[in-house]
Amino acid sequence: MHDGRFKSLTEVIKHYNSLGHDKNLPKELDKPMNLSNNDRVDLVAFLVTLTDKDFLFNNRFSFPRE
Repeated sequence: MHDGRFKSLTEVIKHYNSLGHDKNLPKELDKPMNLSNNDRVDLVAFLVTLTDKDFLFNNRFSFPRE
């Protein structure tokens, strides 16, 4: 998450899957995803495929270091 409270995609998916009691969110957004265990595993596996490690670790795309 943006504030670093979760260490893995699995933790983020579990968080969003269990919404429904967060007083800081508008009620329209505070709804659980209702994913099964298999759905959560599949979603994490899919999201991992979207990571382009060649891009992430290619020096041609890095900012110059001083």
